[in-house]
Amino acid sequence: MLRSLFSFVYQNPFTSTSLSTPETSSIEKKTDLFPIVDPAVDGPDCDQDCADCTIKFPARFKLNSNRELYGSVKPFIKHVLVATGRADWAPRVEGERGSLMEGFKRGAFQPRRGKMMISASNLSIDPERINHITNGDQGLGQENATTVLILPSFTFVDRVTVSRLPELMERFIDPSEPDKLKKLEPNQTAKIPHPAHPSHHKLTTRPCPRDHLILLCSHNRRDARCGISTPLIRRELERHLRPLGLYRDEDDTRPGGVGILYCVPCGRAQVRRERVDISARGGADDLAG
Repeated sequence: MLRSLFSFVYQNPFTSTSLSTPETSSIEKKTDLFPIVDPAVDGPDCDQDCADCTIKFPARFKLNSNRELYGSVKPFIKHVLVATGRADWAPRVEGERGSLMEGFKRGAFQPRRGKMMISASNLSIDPERINHITNGDQGLGQENATTVLILPSFTFVDRVTVSRLPELMERFIDPSEPDKLKKLEPNQTAKIPHPAHPSHHKLTTRPCPRDHLILLCSHNRRDARCGISTPLIRRELERHLRPLGLYRDEDDTRPGGVGILYCVPCGRAQVRRERVDISARGGADDLAG
């Protein structure tokens, strides 16, 4: 058999002419039909050139398609995302000692009107900002400062610690209404705690450049299904957003676009897992499902 194979090769040698065939020229034109993967458009994780690479859940991943999810979360007026720099947390995030989540729970902070959602998120913590605070603020003690993102105002608040939660609530979550204070008697207004003078404010703010944020539940230690579904949902969202030029990662400084964050709500809100929250700048409310 080997002898016949060598004989065939000897009698039919490969030449440059034989390699340049109509079949080869047609193969070269396939790139017009099936574009080559471009990391700038398709993302660094895409390594397949295919017409349809829709992501699917594993066969054993069971979905309940009959349960109504949209609107199943009780409405809230503010959503505070605490930057932790991590994508997975303890089963009870409000139990992490020294964290803002624990501080919110112990202080029973809630606005006077409506409800507020507190969530741990994978937003990164800027080391330069935090180092500047810990070295320059004598009153900070052993507290760990971090950043929070307040929705739907799309406002970053830096230098937040547990001891500064009252200032956060008074300035950004539940400020006093001047019109109501004017209607009160002088002896009544004296009983209302007023915010510190602006010169004594410790918290700094900056705008969030995104127009939309998609929040995906990522609580692997509490529900293993999140560890399976969340990365797949994110990849599918990115697949649709990148060709439109809308996807933005955290390091992207371009204004607008859509950011995708991992988060997990504190307290009883954890009962609703595998949830997707969508926040739009200028929108009336968050869209939760």
